Amino acid sequence: MNNPGLESVRQRWNAAQTVPAGVHDLPDPSIRFGVYNLPLDTLNFSRGEFRIQYRQEFPARGTRDRRSAVAELEADRQGFGFETTRVELAAAVRRAYYELYFAERAREIHHQHLALVGELSTAAEELYATGQVPQENVLRSLVELSQLFGQLADVESRVSITTVRLNRLLHRPTGAPMGAPQPPRIISEQPGMQSLIERAVNRHPGVAEATVAVKRDQAAVELEQHESKPDFGVMAEWWTGSTPVGRTYRYAFLVTTTLPFVHDAKYTAALDEALAVKRSDEAARLDVMDRIAEGVSSAWIRMQAQARIVELYQTSVIPQSQQSLEAARSSYRTGSVGFVSVVDNERTLLLNRLALARAEADYGTALADLGAALGVIDPEGVLGGRPPAGELAEEGGRR
Repeated sequence: MNNPGLESVRQRWNAAQTVPAGVHDLPDPSIRFGVYNLPLDTLNFSRGEFRIQYRQEFPARGTRDRRSAVAELEADRQGFGFETTRVELAAAVRRAYYELYFAERAREIHHQHLALVGELSTAAEELYATGQVPQENVLRSLVELSQLFGQLADVESRVSITTVRLNRLLHRPTGAPMGAPQPPRIISEQPGMQSLIERAVNRHPGVAEATVAVKRDQAAVELEQHESKPDFGVMAEWWTGSTPVGRTYRYAFLVTTTLPFVHDAKYTAALDEALAVKRSDEAARLDVMDRIAEGVSSAWIRMQAQARIVELYQTSVIPQSQQSLEAARSSYRTGSVGFVSVVDNERTLLLNRLALARAEADYGTALADLGAALGVIDPEGVLGGRPPAGELAEEGGRR
């Protein structure tokens, strides 16, 4: 997916992968040139001493390996963090996609009902002109039309806003058109909630990220314990100087060591900090696992509920509403019922069709949430279903 936020995380991961090699290197050596014992009464450098000194420091044995291990684990953590970001972005795209589906479906339903109410309004005006119905019928139809136009304006704004959001997630121009979104495929047979929780806890990149963070913290603790050991350095020096009998040439080789015990409190504090960070990340790992289990449970339950609602509206509520409307319209033509009854049945069908679209969109949103909780981009594959053509918004954008 082409998203600047995702690319930013990717580049931070790439940067982290370059760190281990750098921290494993020795400190930079130093070289020093100088002239010593230069007589104050002359600028003749040949009468002083000329010195060259080379110095190299060596951290305590094993320090560089431990620093590199900490950096490698941090790079691994950021790699799993990148995968987590990909999963969350895919879920956000799905949520926006199904919200766009609802908005587009609502717009379509409102246009259909505008046409139906418009027909009723025209019929009411004709019947009023012949004196067959009271003026109230005409006024009531006009009020109903006005309400539908107001609702349609709200729906149109939702379509525009959701399209902007989806384009932003996909890093496309805000006004770029989208293909017609499709409803989610209801997956009838799927794994049980407990098996999905176990899968999520074992495979979610967020759990892997938290686990690697704890390993990194343990490596950091070991590094801080090692930092209190003395470092060493070697120094080689060569110099030449003028003497009454001629020039002399000398050299020296020295070994230096640090004395960490002099500032022992500094290392103790650093170790305490590393241990506290480790305990914090251990608790954070447990919290991640709990939140993932909650997310899977919540999304799974919502999917089951919305699937039942979709089935109920498709097989029962909407067919009955359509039959009721047809009966009311037939009775209205024969004068058995009033105009209000027809309008009420029309409004009921409108609300029921919107409720079905909302349930379908909520099912898709729950599916997106389940994918995020499972740590996968393709939750249908995990559930054993097959996504319909063009379900993802990125596919819609290619149409």
